Amino acid sequence: MPGFPSKRRVKKNLPPEGEITELRPLTKDPSRIAVKLAGVYFGALPLDKVNQLQLTEGKYLTPAFVRQLVDAIDEADCRWQALNLLSYRPRSVAEMRRRLSQKGFGKYLVERIIKWLLEKGYLNDAEFAKTLVKAGTEGERPQGSFVLRRRLWQAGIDDETAKQELAEIESEYENCKRSAESVLKRYGKLPKLKARQRLYGYLARRGFSVDDIKSVIAELKDELGQDSFEES
Repeated sequence: MPGFPSKRRVKKNLPPEGEITELRPLTKDPSRIAVKLAGVYFGALPLDKVNQLQLTEGKYLTPAFVRQLVDAIDEADCRWQALNLLSYRPRSVAEMRRRLSQKGFGKYLVERIIKWLLEKGYLNDAEFAKTLVKAGTEGERPQGSFVLRRRLWQAGIDDETAKQELAEIESEYENCKRSAESVLKRYGKLPKLKARQRLYGYLARRGFSVDDIKSVIAELKDELGQDSFEES
C-alpha cells in the first residue's frame, strides 16, 4: 500500500522492521512523542496517535507496520509544519501548498493536509485577501490597488476574490494623499520640479493610479519643494 512519497523520506536510513526502543516526549513540545525503532530516531507523533497505533516500548513492528508508522509520522510532521507557518501570519491555499512542497512533502500528503486546514477554518482565501488588503491600506504609508492586486496574485488568490476585496477600499485617493503626506519632509529642500518628480515616482511604486497621483501632487503643491529653487 503506497504511503505519502516525499523527498524527506529519501534522506532517512530507516530499518525496515524492528523493536521500538524508545518513546519519549519532545523537550520543546511534550505533546509530541519521539519514536525510536532499533535505536534509530523515526520522528515524532502526537500522543493520541501513539495511543491509536498502540505503540509501546519493546513492541516489535513488522515491515507493514513500519510503513504505517512512517506515513503517520510524515502526516503529523506535515500538519505541524503547516500550523507552524500559520503561527507567523495568515497564508493563502496556494502559498501553503508551495511552502509545504518546498519542505519536501509529497503532493498527495500536502493536499490531504490542506483539506484538513480548510475544514478546520485555518485556511480561507477570502479572509486572507481581506486581511492583506486591510493591512496594505492602513497606517501612514498605505499601498495602492495596483500593488495590492499584484500581492494577491502572487499569493495565488483568484481574480474574482481579489476584485471583491479591492472594491472594499473606501478611498484610493485618500490613501494616496496619506501616503504622500508621510514623506513630504523628505522632499522639502528639493527644487519644486524635482520634488514633484520624486513624489510621483514614490506614489507610483506604492501602486496608486496616475490620476490620483496627479491630483494629490496638485493639492500638495504648496508644500512641495523650495520656492527659492523655482524651476524656470
